[in-house]
Amino acid sequence: MKKYILIIFVIIVGCIKQKEAGGFMPKAGFMKQSGIYTSKSFIISIKKYDNGSLTFGVCDRKYKIIYQQSIFNSFSPNQYWFLYKDEKENIWFYSSDIQHSKVLLKDKYTNLYTVHDFCKENIKLPSEISKDYIICF
Repeated sequence: MKKYILIIFVIIVGCIKQKEAGGFMPKAGFMKQSGIYTSKSFIISIKKYDNGSLTFGVCDRKYKIIYQQSIFNSFSPNQYWFLYKDEKENIWFYSSDIQHSKVLLKDKYTNLYTVHDFCKENIKLPSEISKDYIICF
C-alpha cells in the first residue's frame, strides 16, 4: 500500500513540475516563461541561465534542430520580448534589448521552416500580437 501511495505522489509531483515548465500547446499562444513547450509538429525550449538571461531553440518532434538562438545573443526577461505560436504553426519572436524580430514561417507543403525578419521584410503580424504590442516602427 505504501508503494502505491509513493508512486501516486511521484506522479502528481512530476505532473505539477511538467505543467510549470511549459506543456502542450494545442492552439496559438504566447510562451512567457522558461520551460519546454510542445505542439503537434515542434518543441520549443526556453532556457533561463544563472544570470537571468534567456535563449530559445526549436526542434521538430524527431529532435532535428529547426532554429537555435546563440547563447552569446541571449535576451533579458526584464526587457520587452515575446515568443508566440500562431494557428499555422509559425513561430514569432521579438526582443527589444537585442533588436530581434524573427519569424519562423512553416511551408504548408513541405512542413519546413524558413527564418525571416518580420520588421525588415514587412511581414504582417498576427492579430494577437498587433493588438497588444507596438513594434516595427
